[in-house]
Amino acid sequence: MNNTARTFLLWVLMCSTCSLFAQRQTISGTVTDNFNQPLLGANIAIEGTTRGAVTDLNGYYQIEAGPEEVLVFSYVGFNAAKILVGTNTVIDVSLQPGNNLDAVIVVGYGTTTRETLTDNITSVSSEQIKEIPVPSIQGALVGKTAGVQITQTSGRAESGFKIRVRGWPPSAVTRNPCT
Repeated sequence: MNNTARTFLLWVLMCSTCSLFAQRQTISGTVTDNFNQPLLGANIAIEGTTRGAVTDLNGYYQIEAGPEEVLVFSYVGFNAAKILVGTNTVIDVSLQPGNNLDAVIVVGYGTTTRETLTDNITSVSSEQIKEIPVPSIQGALVGKTAGVQITQTSGRAESGFKIRVRGWPPSAVTRNPCT
């Protein structure tokens, strides 16, 4: 075999070896909370890309990633976790609760942030209503927020009730607590 053929063969061998190391591998695992319960719909993204995956009902995921890539695990109400793939093919993650719920506010007509909120909002916490001696939640909410009107549909205890917030919806929604 002459030197040109040997050089060419050595070059092909080196290129194929480098491509083996650069290939993506299938990474799988589960995402759980701090009580080891699976998180349905947790996001797994490869940092710096648009590739990602979402966990199933059992918290299981599967994604293609290279050894030099970083997986970012996130879920609403939990702190994100970043893990370098390396040689791992199974990565199980337990996310810890965090205080990141104030980033987005859901309003009746969409979503907004605190900085761009132009409406008047009110919240009623469980601490405010837990000591009120009433038999129903709607009774505890009466008078706690401006513009909220709660009325019972009839005099019977098992009848439904209507909640109207500043005239919305135009025809009040009837809720039956027994169904």
